[in-house]
Amino acid sequence: MGFEQPRNKTLEEQEQIISRATNFNELYQLLNETGDIKGSQKVYRVDELKVLIKDFFDGKIGFKEITRAAGLRQKVLELAKTIEV
Repeated sequence: MGFEQPRNKTLEEQEQIISRATNFNELYQLLNETGDIKGSQKVYRVDELKVLIKDFFDGKIGFKEITRAAGLRQKVLELAKTIEV
C-alpha cells in the first residue's frame, strides 16, 4: 500500500479557495491550499506566486505580472484596493 499523491485541484476549485481571502495574509495561507496554478503560459509554483504578490504589493511589478488564472489577479487587485490610503 503506497501513499496516494494528493489530487491536483481544478482551476474552479482553486478560484473558490482564493475567493475566500479577505486580506493578503489569508491569501498567502490559502495559496498553500490551492497548490500550483496553471496559467495560460506556464505553471506557477506557490512560492513563486507569493513572491509576485509581495513584489506587486511593494510596487516592484505591475498587476499584469500576476496570472489571471483561478481569479488570482482579480483577488490581488481587490485586496489592494482595501489597503490604499
